[in-house]
Amino acid sequence: MTKQILLIDGDQDHSQALKTFIERLQYDITVANTTAEVKDCLTRSDWDVFLADPFIDEDLQPMLLSAKKKSPRVQLIILAPRDKLDEAMDLFGAEAIQYLEIPVNSKALEIGLILAARNLAQTHRMSRYTSRLADLHNAQDLLNQLFEEVPCYISVQDRNLRITAANKRFKHHFSSRIGEFCYEIYKHRTSPCPECPVQETFHDGKVHSTEEIVTSKFGKQYNVLTQTAPIRNERSEEHTSELQSRQSI
Repeated sequence: MTKQILLIDGDQDHSQALKTFIERLQYDITVANTTAEVKDCLTRSDWDVFLADPFIDEDLQPMLLSAKKKSPRVQLIILAPRDKLDEAMDLFGAEAIQYLEIPVNSKALEIGLILAARNLAQTHRMSRYTSRLADLHNAQDLLNQLFEEVPCYISVQDRNLRITAANKRFKHHFSSRIGEFCYEIYKHRTSPCPECPVQETFHDGKVHSTEEIVTSKFGKQYNVLTQTAPIRNERSEEHTSELQSRQSI
């Protein structure tokens, strides 16, 4: 999309020359020569760049700062006579990305507009990333809620058959201690179960289902349907999730 530039310059002849030059660079540019015209233009919210001489009117400086505060993404390039450049820098500081002396050097102006376009692109990318992160955060919150509240026993085992995560239901009926062997917790065994579905999933990377009898920490036995599936964390470490649902018998 073509960048929208608001040129604020009290010298009509100078502003017309700048407008012609900038249009050749394929930008859309609007010129405001008076404070009244600037006020009218600032009612719009789609500006990408303010190219402004802040000394055409004493009321213009707070207007520009206010507009920049309301729309931080807008890139501000200041135009000023040589004897006013230091004053302009004191007024706007880092709010402006460039300070150009009037009359304006065409190459310096072109570079300033390129810099503004890059900053706008970076801002747009950051906005997209922030939105995606928010979506991922919301999705992760939902997954965490499902993990905790689903009416099944869920545990995650590493290749050594040690439990690395478990849901609320599992912790209540079996154990809340991380690092214990699944066969100790589910079966009260001292060695891995024969035909262990977790080991089979680690071996072939596929989902496996079995029927098992497990014993809770309270000594109560449950008939369960067990399903295992491979998962991988952000460091590409392999784990296997084990989901068990109790059967009615």
